[in-house]
Amino acid sequence: MTWIFDPLPRNQFKVIMADPPWKFSAGTKGRPQHYDRMTDNEIARLPVEELAHPDGCWLFLWVTSPKIFHIERIAETWGFRYSGRAFVWIKTERAENDPLFVFSDSLHMGQGFTTRKNAEDCLLFRRGSPKRLSASVHEVILSPVRAHSRKPDEAYRRAQQYAEGPYCELFSRESREGWATWGNQVGKFDEVAA
Repeated sequence: MTWIFDPLPRNQFKVIMADPPWKFSAGTKGRPQHYDRMTDNEIARLPVEELAHPDGCWLFLWVTSPKIFHIERIAETWGFRYSGRAFVWIKTERAENDPLFVFSDSLHMGQGFTTRKNAEDCLLFRRGSPKRLSASVHEVILSPVRAHSRKPDEAYRRAQQYAEGPYCELFSRESREGWATWGNQVGKFDEVAA
């Protein structure tokens, strides 16, 4: 049988970060499609558990508010159990060190079928008995929005501070030193990051 996560090795990763390409039942309402989307069932069928190190693995799983009640079932299908919220990314239009930064005026105005979204959660799940390196990793990330679905670099730094690797990112769009990456858009932001 073909290994869907080729070229990633099985049973190696102690940290997996994933930002699944969620398909929403409400559709896209004319919004541009930046990548192919997957249903909850398609995402749940991915053999993510086969990537996890046998001694334990942390899963940092990005989720938008419409999927918050689906995410735990998907992670459990992969053999992970809920541990807590890893990060909440407060999306801004400017960087904190920008002289024009004023918190209330700098919040990003995102999409939303209810209130306009300017925060995104990354939930933390565990499989087995993974070890934590640091108890001083902060939850709130205050960072500007970049390209669609591109997560702040700070999230990766904090994941590395939280736990030792090897590290893996699923549905990756950017090569990252020290991280194995998988997805159909790996490298999309490499030029931008350089």
